[in-house]
Amino acid sequence: MRERSGPETALLKACSTLEPREWDPDLGLLAALDDDDWRRIEACAGRNGVVGLVARGLAWAEERGGPRAPILDSLTSRRWRRLELQLSRRAALGDLVRRFDAAGVEFVLFKGFVLAEEVYGDLSARGFGDCDLLVRPQAVEPAMAVMAQLGYRAAGPGSVEGGLAAGHHGLPMVREGCGTVDLHWALGDHFPVSVTDLVWREVAAAPAANGLGRLRLSPDLTLLQLAAHYCHHDFEELKPLADFYVAAARLADRISPEHLRDLAGALRLADVLELSVQLCRRRFRARAQIDRLCADPPRRAIRFALGWVAGDDLLRERSPLRHWQATARRRLLLGGLPVFAGWARSWLVPSRRRLAEAFKTPFRWTLYPRYYGVQARRVLSGSPKTFRDFVG
Repeated sequence: MRERSGPETALLKACSTLEPREWDPDLGLLAALDDDDWRRIEACAGRNGVVGLVARGLAWAEERGGPRAPILDSLTSRRWRRLELQLSRRAALGDLVRRFDAAGVEFVLFKGFVLAEEVYGDLSARGFGDCDLLVRPQAVEPAMAVMAQLGYRAAGPGSVEGGLAAGHHGLPMVREGCGTVDLHWALGDHFPVSVTDLVWREVAAAPAANGLGRLRLSPDLTLLQLAAHYCHHDFEELKPLADFYVAAARLADRISPEHLRDLAGALRLADVLELSVQLCRRRFRARAQIDRLCADPPRRAIRFALGWVAGDDLLRERSPLRHWQATARRRLLLGGLPVFAGWARSWLVPSRRRLAEAFKTPFRWTLYPRYYGVQARRVLSGSPKTFRDFVG
């Protein structure tokens, strides 16, 4: 396995520090870093959405007698700017929560504000761009009506009926000055509408009244949703794994490992859960709260996947080729050759519908050469921009 570099280790330590004194045995690691190492850490923190978490961790290291990181002022400035934005969005979310309650629309907030306040314990520590809100499929239309009264509108074309028929799990709703609220009727790609009843059986009362609604996902379902979200990002991005790690540590006294594994099996997320837990053990600070979730020793397939994913260089810049490699790896590891072959075919020979959606125009055969041209430019440029960015 590839040996982890000093700056990568420092980044992972900063992301997995839950209190200042945990830095005490690792302060020498920070003193050994040079300016280039620090620049790479800052760039990686920005790409992975963990600026606030790294800033907090490095500030704690200095508090314990470590060196002052040369990037700390920059990261802290970005952290506080993000906090100002989140506070303004939280006020708008409070209006929406009150309207939903008044209209009798049952909903569950998850990720975003809930993680930042109730798991991380610090709204500035976790960056996020939107708010995620779950309702039952039959409550989507009433929820949209309430949101429309506050000035929210659906972002982009499409309908709820079309989204349900296509297997989508939500619809982004935007309001000027308030950001985006993703209105979900399912938790994500790994939670089809067919498991709605099972998901809602895992909904419980919020631990405290804080203006974020009366309901929450259970701690066990929270962990599975975070593991599935990490999988959705092809086991490539750092923030979803950090979310899983911090939630597993903070919610440990409310998590039943046996029930968690049973629920993962019912939702067909057992491998995703096990790989997420094993990667936390491999990358982050050791914790008994993480170890208790493991199946020791891991199955051979999980050991193989772990060695493959854990070998990634987190400091390496992203590119379309790297992203495709990560996507192919995920589909091969979790779906086997049939799923991988289906994905490869859809990329090499996209359907007419996919081409029409990608170029936002009715299908015509000339879209095929345009598609291959865009993908070639993406690969040759090495740019992290999406296909949509290149299309314009």
